[in-house]
Amino acid sequence: TEIRSKLFAAREGRVRPGRDEKVLAAWNGLMLRSFAFAARVLDREDYREVAEQNAAFLLEKLRSGGRLHRSYKDGRARFNGYLEDYAMVADGLVTLYEATFETRWLAAAEGLCDAVLELFWDEERRTFYDTPADHEELVTRPRDVYDSAAPSGNSVATDVLLRLALLLDRDDYRARAETVLEELSGGMEKLPGGFGRLLAALDFHLSRPREVVIVGDPGSPDTQALINTVYARYLPNKVVAGRAPEDEESAGVVPLLADRPARGGEATAYVCEGYACQMPTSEPEELAVQLVS
Repeated sequence: TEIRSKLFAAREGRVRPGRDEKVLAAWNGLMLRSFAFAARVLDREDYREVAEQNAAFLLEKLRSGGRLHRSYKDGRARFNGYLEDYAMVADGLVTLYEATFETRWLAAAEGLCDAVLELFWDEERRTFYDTPADHEELVTRPRDVYDSAAPSGNSVATDVLLRLALLLDRDDYRARAETVLEELSGGMEKLPGGFGRLLAALDFHLSRPREVVIVGDPGSPDTQALINTVYARYLPNKVVAGRAPEDEESAGVVPLLADRPARGGEATAYVCEGYACQMPTSEPEELAVQLVS
């Protein structure tokens, strides 16, 4: 203890190192997804609260007029958002919807993805640019398709478009994602180490992704038991939607929720593929079987 206090006093006499205090939308999107997913898997209410606070901050402080900004510092948002900003924040919002079943997060993700299609698409090369169409003119408009320390905007955008295509029944999202996968298929084959996230999106697309619907009172033990069953095993190729039995508004926003009621006053799960569902169940054991069958 004595040595530590002396070391601290000596260190305090030096110039402290500088700290980068700007907030980046893309990096916060990555963290948002992590906290939202961990909240469900680990049943951590504090993680969910962090994720919701972060999402609210991003949408309030870094979004204006449907457009996303790149960075935030000293109370000011600056610079046009890049593809990775839009894609990663949208990705985090979709995961937060799956953790909370609050459609406001899904609607915000859809708005960002609509902007991605409008602002970043290159019809000639059938992938996304990194900068929006109205960005300052550069010598060459950049386009990064490789996943390295962080996934590329193209990979994340493709992944989130595929997930939203299922949740929102958006064929245009699915078609655009398929186009990117087709265009970059040769690169994935020749250099798989450079396309980790895009290969995960391809696996999602080529597999039989489950569409899981949970209808029940969010605070009831039987609803939580079904949700815990969904997240008790590693099932990456799925989307999860849910609502309370009386919440007809959510059913209007998320087509997966339409015409799928709770049965007999109990929380009910539906496991579907291509909107064709197995028999609804209120038993966690039966749900576990359906998820892997």
